[in-house]
Amino acid sequence: MLQETSYSNVTVIDSNRLAQGNLLRMRDENTSVEDFLRLGQSIALHLLVEVAPDLPIAGETTVHTLTGCDVTGSAAGPVVVVSIDGAGRMFAEPIVEELKLDSTRAVYFGYADIKRVNEGHSSPDVREINIPIVPGAMYLICDPMLATAGTAIAVISYLVAQGVSLENIIFLCLIAAPEGLHNIFLMNLILRRIVAVAIDKKLNEKNWIIPGLGDAGDRALGVVRKKLQQLFGTSGEVPPVSTAGLSSYCVSGPPSKAYDYNFENEHR
Repeated sequence: MLQETSYSNVTVIDSNRLAQGNLLRMRDENTSVEDFLRLGQSIALHLLVEVAPDLPIAGETTVHTLTGCDVTGSAAGPVVVVSIDGAGRMFAEPIVEELKLDSTRAVYFGYADIKRVNEGHSSPDVREINIPIVPGAMYLICDPMLATAGTAIAVISYLVAQGVSLENIIFLCLIAAPEGLHNIFLMNLILRRIVAVAIDKKLNEKNWIIPGLGDAGDRALGVVRKKLQQLFGTSGEVPPVSTAGLSSYCVSGPPSKAYDYNFENEHR
């Protein structure tokens, strides 16, 4: 049974044993970069399945089968998948690829380049937001870690300012902190849904989720700070980051618009 929190629109998929097992492996400090990435991409599809009933439809479409029959079904409505920083890209890419399998659906990609000013502060530094505004679309915001919710609130507020209804916004994450959920509701941002694999205990003094899994972005990019400091020292030169398996891609749909976001630029 899915865990329903005290917030009616928040769901924890704690009964999904595949997702829970993958998350446990992602928490393990010994999990390799490659496995961390693969596990995160797998979980993204479990989250997508959970919110599939919320995706829009746009009338009907008919196909002709090899047995000479016509079968009519729902035509898929537009979806905009939004990645928050590099960590969100780990979720966004497999979700986009899965959605694109339905040729009746227009799929768009947007991104938000937002960083915290420094550890211990929740105020985000909004560098760039590039999200297409598509009438009638469902927006899937992807960010593995919902800690203080500063970055999530910045993106949601941007969409609302552009005229997107809160009913058309879904937030997908690996782990949420109670403080982050509280901050979203404190801002009266009642989204259609927030779906997480787990809600952890708390934030520490640096606003890290406890027990959490570390910095999801660093681990997805292969830059685990603690290990690098041990190997190279705090002022040592860091070797190039491997982003094997993380390809750039364009997603387009009517009205014609393409967004190309190069993951290589995520680490600077």
